[in-house]
Amino acid sequence: MGVLGLSLLVAVGVLYGCRQQGETSSVDEEEAMQTRLPIVSVVELRYDTFVHYFGVQGRVKSRKEVRVFPEMGGTIRSLPVREGQTVAKGQVLAVLDDGIISKSIEEVQVQLEEARYWMKKQKKLYDEGAIAELQWRQARTRVESLEKTLARLEEQRKKFVVRAPFSGYVEEVYVVEGQLVGPTAPVALLLQPSDLYVEADVPETKIPYLHKGGKVNVYLPALRKKFNDLHLSKIGHMVHPTNRTVSVEVELPKGSDKIVPHMQAVLDIRDYYSDSAIVLPVSAVLMDFEHRPYVYIVDDQQIVHKRLVKPGLEYRGRYEIRKGLMPGEKVILRGARAVQEGMKVRIRQDER
Repeated sequence: MGVLGLSLLVAVGVLYGCRQQGETSSVDEEEAMQTRLPIVSVVELRYDTFVHYFGVQGRVKSRKEVRVFPEMGGTIRSLPVREGQTVAKGQVLAVLDDGIISKSIEEVQVQLEEARYWMKKQKKLYDEGAIAELQWRQARTRVESLEKTLARLEEQRKKFVVRAPFSGYVEEVYVVEGQLVGPTAPVALLLQPSDLYVEADVPETKIPYLHKGGKVNVYLPALRKKFNDLHLSKIGHMVHPTNRTVSVEVELPKGSDKIVPHMQAVLDIRDYYSDSAIVLPVSAVLMDFEHRPYVYIVDDQQIVHKRLVKPGLEYRGRYEIRKGLMPGEKVILRGARAVQEGMKVRIRQDER
């Protein structure tokens, strides 16, 4: 091959090499442009469930928590129970000195025995025709009167014995033997820890959102125990004038271990529910210079658009969006502060 032919080959090689180098540069520039685009994560909107709760402080109470009072006054003669003891319904808690009433009963019993004997004599004489019917009737009336008096005294003597009104647990004993007590002084505190509920005071502004059977979550901080999906069992019909609240109650499950009356409780009461809401994290909603809430959405060409929205209630870091968005739209979750209207972005899809 001559010098001329060699030169032509070299020229062709140079041209071909230049063409290959140009094509590679174009691809690299496109990739470089893509890598320079902001990377954002988005969520594709769909109808979701949104609930809202408000919290109030409460306390555990027992349906049967009673300070037991004596019906009569007197000196404590015996205390057959002690604190911490379990008692049955009707079991004796305290016995008061009933000396005066017992003496009266003895006197009436003697009189009644004599009156019955005399009535029998009068009845025999009446049957024989020896006396008038009136005399026999007077004797019978006296017996009946003494029987009623005796029954009344026996009933009064029972009141000197203080008994448990229900089966339960003796939490406190307030008296000692020999102490003088009356109907205004309690003998013991009796409670039944198996029949428990939570009571709380709710601000009157929340009354429109309260209804019997409404869902409540109850948390007991001392036990780190939570009960979900309980229900309001009672809603008061009066606002307390001192603190402008209404009382509510929530029944606790039976057999709840280690829960005792007056334990602190935290109630989350549901006041809103929707099963077809547009929901976003609070961090996805931004505020412009005019204090208008907005989000950034991304279209099919991955172009950013600003969209004004109207957030509703917020609960646990999530907004219900009342206006401005529709299902199927893609909202930027992370990276929103690094983009602007009309900017092209790269999307990294996140799971909500």
